[in-house]
Amino acid sequence: MRQIKRELIIAAVILVATVVVLFPITYVVGGKTLGPFGEDGSLGDFMGSLFVALADGNLAIWFFLLTPLAAIAVVRVGWLGFKKLKPQSL
Repeated sequence: MRQIKRELIIAAVILVATVVVLFPITYVVGGKTLGPFGEDGSLGDFMGSLFVALADGNLAIWFFLLTPLAAIAVVRVGWLGFKKLKPQSL
């Protein structure tokens, strides 16, 4: 049970970091490359539209939110497998 709680906390931290860091970075980069977003071009308008899309079940936005979590999970599983490898004697 303790391990499950730890993993849920790690997943929650990654998801919050995605929303707090990755979403605004996407707004800034998109604004520089594609121009202003929405009616007033504000970060609030952008974030609001992302949360509405999440609530509506937009698969592309869910993929955008969950990709960092999946990538970190793959790296963690790979690292765990790497640590369990025993050195081979020659």
